[in-house]
Amino acid sequence: MRNDPIKVYQKGFEDHNGVEREKFVEREIFLPDYDHKLDMFTIQVKGILFLSCLFLGMTTIFTIIYSHKMAGPIYNIKNQLRKLAAGEEPARKIKIRKGDEFQELADLLNQVIETRINNRKN
Repeated sequence: MRNDPIKVYQKGFEDHNGVEREKFVEREIFLPDYDHKLDMFTIQVKGILFLSCLFLGMTTIFTIIYSHKMAGPIYNIKNQLRKLAAGEEPARKIKIRKGDEFQELADLLNQVIETRINNRKN
């Protein structure tokens, strides 16, 4: 608590000969000290929470994009390998979008498929 009082004026009404009149009464009040450290802590926590949420959102978006670049090629490669294992001729070469992962693996499997198709023709 602060030791020095602060003067405030409180509005009131006074009855004077049957007429109500407005009156301001002076009072002294004591206010608690304001803790500036607490305010800075609150500001810092809000900033940290905002940056954390922003980082989490960016990480989520990056993870989704990167997982699609991996899952799509794996799915295509798996389907072609199943056809090869079953003795079927693959309908097409493995096509992978530019920038996807496992490009080298798909190229090697395409070479295997071409070699197998050429051996069957001969």
